[in-house]
Amino acid sequence: PLTDILADLGFTVDRIFSHVGVFGDGTLNDTQGFIAHNERDVVLSYRGTVSATDALTDILAGHVPFRPLGDKDRGSASIFSSCFATTPAGADDLGRAHRGFYDAFMSSLPDIEEVLIPLLSGPEPKRLILAGHSLGGAIATGALAYLLKRLDLAASQHRLLFVTIGQPRFGDERFRAWVDAEVEDLRALGRCVTARFVHEHDGVPLVPPERFGYRHVGDLCVLTKAGDLLVRPRHLENGSAERVGEYLEDHNPLFYLNLVASALLPQPDGLASP
Repeated sequence: PLTDILADLGFTVDRIFSHVGVFGDGTLNDTQGFIAHNERDVVLSYRGTVSATDALTDILAGHVPFRPLGDKDRGSASIFSSCFATTPAGADDLGRAHRGFYDAFMSSLPDIEEVLIPLLSGPEPKRLILAGHSLGGAIATGALAYLLKRLDLAASQHRLLFVTIGQPRFGDERFRAWVDAEVEDLRALGRCVTARFVHEHDGVPLVPPERFGYRHVGDLCVLTKAGDLLVRPRHLENGSAERVGEYLEDHNPLFYLNLVASALLPQPDGLASP
């Protein structure tokens, strides 16, 4: 069980959440993850795509304004949000987000407010770790943006580590620019690291397509089949989104785990990286 695995790693599980149901606009939701902590770290991690519901969430590509505080009581974007290209009057213009990913993130907002925020309210500095694979990485991007807005991390002593694996794009160019600017401010203080791991042949990070206005956030880290790790390469993620189905094996989380181990762990003498 997950609780035992995390306990073996020295973590106490604060909440395992699973939000399954239908949003007000009729779209399906299946968002799962956990919040855990130890003396030094607080972790929020989202599960990747495993169900038919998740697959539907992945392809619901309408844009909605990223305004979680305004949508907090509703728990999802307004059913009319995709009809307007501008942000409502009086709201912060933080860009726009993929509707399915945004609503999936919004379903976890009570978990963030009720459990995660209190874990960061004490006097001791913590390392906040946000993580996710595939769909979970996209949802973690929404959580990252929310916490950058919700908390004054620059004034605190907390550090932020954002790590995703094989995630699709979450928001538009304005969203990307805003998040990256906030991250750079924290990085200048030595309190933020972002790493978006992508296998060189994984097609999922190519969706939703750039031609629909979507952009990635965070530092790209490319894992190669040769066992190399390329940090911030001049690598354009603009391949054919229509060929995603050909790359599902390269998207498997166990495949990623082996690649990360190959790239980061020393190899025994006489053994080459797979």
